[in-house]
Amino acid sequence: MFKELSSKQLAILLQICLFISLLNSVSAPVVALQENLPTFFLINGKLLSINFNDLPSVHKSLVMIISFLSEFVWVYALWLIYNLCEAFKANDFFSFKNLRLLRSFGICLISIAFIDSMSTPLINYFFYSTQIIPQLPNSPFSLMLEIEILTVGVFFFLITKIMERALNIDEENKLTV
Repeated sequence: MFKELSSKQLAILLQICLFISLLNSVSAPVVALQENLPTFFLINGKLLSINFNDLPSVHKSLVMIISFLSEFVWVYALWLIYNLCEAFKANDFFSFKNLRLLRSFGICLISIAFIDSMSTPLINYFFYSTQIIPQLPNSPFSLMLEIEILTVGVFFFLITKIMERALNIDEENKLTV
């Protein structure tokens, strides 16, 4: 199905996907605030539950910022890809501007991987340091690096290095002729 679509049509389709992803990213914090879902901590084999809305406003704000920081970075990444789609629709495929957009997107993905990996331990430490929970929870899996997102981010860096080399060679060839 996608094979028959032109690059302009694919760029438009990608922009539609970006818009849907944007709606999802923007709605996630709103839904989280309205749901009042409990947060669970495993401490010494016992499950401790805390209702989010029972926390003081300052604590809720900080937890929301930490929890959804990667969403803000993702919204910026969507904007970068939207601009790349606009360039593709204008038949501008290989340029240093597009290279910067792709590189910035890779940086966003790497940032998201680290933010997502650190958010749970950071929130756990915050709850512990403010004495909301009696000790740090057992959370060995939350310390795992988001390797899938990191891998894609590094892949984008590799692609930008290859494109940069190709653009430099093309520029040298134009100067030689």
